[in-house]
Amino acid sequence: LVFTGGENHAEAELASESELEAFNYICGSEYNFLKRPVVVMFGETAVAASIQCYPHGSDSVADNGMEGHVCLFFEGSLSHVGSLPDVEHNANVFAAAGRG
Repeated sequence: LVFTGGENHAEAELASESELEAFNYICGSEYNFLKRPVVVMFGETAVAASIQCYPHGSDSVADNGMEGHVCLFFEGSLSHVGSLPDVEHNANVFAAAGRG
């Protein structure tokens, strides 16, 4: 994934269409609003996160097989709605970290 923005949480897009198969494996073959626990690798560092599986909004990366971006929540991330915590994302972050 490529970080493309975000204030309270990360917004990201696939770097290329070759990543679409992995995205579909995580999220299902059709875009949906499900939130899934994931582990994001930053080099050698693994970080627990939660991904929202419906691409929406701005699209910064061309020819990646996906229109728009997805939201990634990490521990301490907040929603755009009232800058409140998202209970489902928080539970997924804990699950991805092995704490849920």
